[in-house]
Amino acid sequence: MTINFVRGDYHQIRFKFKSYSGSIDAMYLTVKCEQKLPRIRKKLGDGIELVDGWYVVTFEPEDTNEISCSLNLMYDIEIFVGDKPFTIMKDQFLLEEDITTPKEEV
Repeated sequence: MTINFVRGDYHQIRFKFKSYSGSIDAMYLTVKCEQKLPRIRKKLGDGIELVDGWYVVTFEPEDTNEISCSLNLMYDIEIFVGDKPFTIMKDQFLLEEDITTPKEEV
């Protein structure tokens, strides 16, 4: 699932597990560009919440305000069951250029 939204905007994605109902000890969403330091990092309890059976990832404007739209960004979501990691999702993270920037808002 590609994540795509306008840079500097508030955005949420949500997902649920179809074939797993066990406990999850940790969950991370990481956005990187060409294996450099993470640009965005969310974790269960801090940017990722469980709401009515759905995992909801929230992106705040400050998460993307300073990220160039021309970067080739990728993300993954990794869970830990005990000490075992499982990557459950991986795809592109696309930011569209914002037209109205915070400096121009009235």
